[in-house]
Amino acid sequence: MNRQFGCSISLFYQDHIGSSRASSYVADRHEFWWSHVKPEDRGQWQSKIVLGEGFFNEITKNPLPVDLHILRALSRSSLGLDLYQWLNYRTFGLDHPLRLAWKRIYAQFGMDPAKAGDTYAVDSFRKKALRELIKIKIAWPGLDYATPRGVLELLPTTTPSVPPLQFPLLPR
Repeated sequence: MNRQFGCSISLFYQDHIGSSRASSYVADRHEFWWSHVKPEDRGQWQSKIVLGEGFFNEITKNPLPVDLHILRALSRSSLGLDLYQWLNYRTFGLDHPLRLAWKRIYAQFGMDPAKAGDTYAVDSFRKKALRELIKIKIAWPGLDYATPRGVLELLPTTTPSVPPLQFPLLPR
């Protein structure tokens, strides 16, 4: 948890016109006061997490629902968790197939984005990602994707990971 709450997130966008970047710390401050060896022993002080203001504003302005059962099923795999949340976001409202090269996906999720040109690193990552995709598909049967040579193809789904709320119409 120290690494998770101690990291920063940077989003980059670049096209033929220009580029933009936004960065934020996940947490401006965190204090964890317990033993990993004896989690039942409580520390003398209370643990705290203070989210970074930019991160907090972004996640409250643009929320994306996730299925907690799927998160639990993937809890032992950081790559699986990342891929699930990314797929949940990318497939929301997708109305046509989206083909993404593994090199591009590696640049986003791989251990060393600078190695996105290294065929061995990308292929090793692809194999790990495919194993996680199988787990995600079991937990989210409505996910639809294909893996033609060299790409991951996301297909429109009629069953999102978290179905939209259906509110009954109230009488006026």
